[in-house]
Amino acid sequence: QPELAKKMLRYRATLKDQAYANAKEYGDLGLRFPWESAASGNEVIPDGACEGCQKRQIHNTAAVSWAIRQYYSATRDRDYVTNPDYSACELTREIARFFANRAIYDTEIGRYDIKDVMGPDDFHDHVDNHAYTNVAASLAIHWARYMACQCNLNERDEVPDEWIQKALYLELPFDNVRRLHYQYEDMDVEGQNITNEQADTILLTYPP
Repeated sequence: QPELAKKMLRYRATLKDQAYANAKEYGDLGLRFPWESAASGNEVIPDGACEGCQKRQIHNTAAVSWAIRQYYSATRDRDYVTNPDYSACELTREIARFFANRAIYDTEIGRYDIKDVMGPDDFHDHVDNHAYTNVAASLAIHWARYMACQCNLNERDEVPDEWIQKALYLELPFDNVRRLHYQYEDMDVEGQNITNEQADTILLTYPP
């Protein structure tokens, strides 16, 4: 139902001013979309329901970029790109800015970290380099470079090479022996029966 998807993306564009305000509130740059959104674009999760969801589930912002990617890849809808009502170029750029700003260089490993987040799995909060979050962030930055071209803008002005460098070198925890990605950095799996609420990291490699 592409018409419905387009309306949902317009909803995001309509609330971009609040998304800018959300980012500023948390000391971030670009756009930051809430975990639970309504007519205002403010976070509407009930107080005390899930503090980590409200403050640290930043993968929600990447999901907006992913929705734009899925819609445009399926429809090649030029009206969506050129019509200012949808702000497609601005949204993708400013979501990329958000994640580029969050990615901090780690001199010990020579890669970039995104720290203190909660992934889709609500059982594990305050984690660093969450696999799903970092992959989603990387995809958002790369997509913004592509969209700049679709928007007939200078792609390096819109999405600087520094952002692309961060997207390429975000840390992604991986066990070379078990040949699997850990859900987050320093995840202790030895002798433990760890319960996950979501299979987000497992599904990163599906389909193979």
